[in-house]
Amino acid sequence: MNVNQTLTTVRTDLHRRYGHELAVADIDRVFDAVLGQHLSTAALYEFVPVFVERDVTERLENIVLNAPLRTVAPRRGVVFVNRNNRVMAEIAAALTRTAAGDGVSVTTAATHPENAHDSRLEAEARHRGIDLVTETAHAGRVLDSSEVTIYLGAHEAQDMGGRHAVVWDMPATDGMTEEQISTLISDLNERVGALVSELHLAPSAPAVNA
Repeated sequence: MNVNQTLTTVRTDLHRRYGHELAVADIDRVFDAVLGQHLSTAALYEFVPVFVERDVTERLENIVLNAPLRTVAPRRGVVFVNRNNRVMAEIAAALTRTAAGDGVSVTTAATHPENAHDSRLEAEARHRGIDLVTETAHAGRVLDSSEVTIYLGAHEAQDMGGRHAVVWDMPATDGMTEEQISTLISDLNERVGALVSELHLAPSAPAVNA
């Protein structure tokens, strides 16, 4: 792994560690400033990632610990839970990211491997240009960071924590036609729009191909 690849890994790790508290743009701003300082004075470039991670971590910790004094806005945390259909949760998460942008940190709850795929939902997501990215929420962190945990089904055990729990009673997709799958995603899209409005998050873009 070369220096640039290592720096990319460090940046990604910092996003994961502090993304529930700070906007990605603010993390990147600190990262880029520190990186520029070290690149301008470095004698051995292979050590730059080590120093950058150390100094950026220190600065971000100071921002987080001095929350009343910081000028950056904390990201609102949203977790979607559907342990019987991971793809449905990922679609809801993707729609929320599109609607709210950097103002929200969106993750999905862990799912058993056998429930990780739904070919019809995945096909409709591709058709609409919905980018499915798996970012798994861990219950221990949800307790501290999530503004709202949304359970996609009345059957879900409400055990993920978070400040507020909401149930969207979404149907199972077993036996659904393509038209019904499309209607389901449109329903999710409308619910996401209402969620973004309720959390007072400024939409960054219209929802995807509603």
